[in-house]
Amino acid sequence: MNKTISNLRSSLAAAVTVGLILGTASVTLGATASDSVAFSGTAAPVATIAVDHATFTTLDIHAGASAVTVATATEICNSQTGYKVALESANAVAAGSASATLKGSAVATNTVSYTILYNGVGVTLGSDGKTASGTAAFTADAPTIEAGVQHALAVTFAGVWKPADTYSDTITLTIAAK
Repeated sequence: MNKTISNLRSSLAAAVTVGLILGTASVTLGATASDSVAFSGTAAPVATIAVDHATFTTLDIHAGASAVTVATATEICNSQTGYKVALESANAVAAGSASATLKGSAVATNTVSYTILYNGVGVTLGSDGKTASGTAAFTADAPTIEAGVQHALAVTFAGVWKPADTYSDTITLTIAAK
């Protein structure tokens, strides 16, 4: 019987030891915890164009003009796929024409044809079959830098003898993300 009690005590001691070891292991595992946080931010889309009229020059119709800068446009766009700038001559659109003209304010039939340069490139209005009369479009395949990019808007026309009048046109620039 002493042997049985001794065996029982050994078994009980072993069970208590195993229980303590398992209990300690579960306490150790339970003391370790982790969690995570996900976060993000957005960059709002930006597409702006600003025209600086400070470079405008009063044009002499009799003398003509050769690539005279009438404005500077600052384009800003952060679209990853780039952007498109549309240029529209009010007089050409009104006439349904691909020709840019300066119209007389007193007599609208008094006109002076002119050509447009944007960023040093000649502009052809409504010539690709996809663009409406009086308009042209330029594309950029990447975003601008934060400060934007500047492009000169210039005009050229031959000097002509015309009746006294004020001759004008309005060019509208529009920017949009591609």
